[in-house]
Amino acid sequence: MQAIRVRFAGPDEGPVIYSILKSQHVTLADVADWAQDIGPYWLLVETDRPLGCIMVNPGRPVGRLEWLTVRPDVPKKQYAVACRDLCYAGFEVLAKGGSQFMACYIADHDQSWKQITERRGCMPVEHGTLMMKRL
Repeated sequence: MQAIRVRFAGPDEGPVIYSILKSQHVTLADVADWAQDIGPYWLLVETDRPLGCIMVNPGRPVGRLEWLTVRPDVPKKQYAVACRDLCYAGFEVLAKGGSQFMACYIADHDQSWKQITERRGCMPVEHGTLMMKRL
């Protein structure tokens, strides 16, 4: 298996994030302007090509990790490592930014993201609807 590394996406890598989100049919992909500066709020996991991403929103006392996405053509073991590494890198960014807690939205149909977070010590605290407004 090729070595995997996690890094902050550059400000002009919106199209890369878009292609990853689009590969998994994430609604956000089609409603946002990916040509604008996206830094420093996305982490990319990659080998010789981008495999996945997660959005990191530091906050105090609560930071957020959202839209964990890995391309569907990534082999199963590498997929698991990419998810794990993105989560831990996201936790580290939030902690260094002063977050005491991490929160995230998990869609009802996304049981894999729920399992990933539960294995890392998360627990459900609220249920609701994700709301968005274009600014």
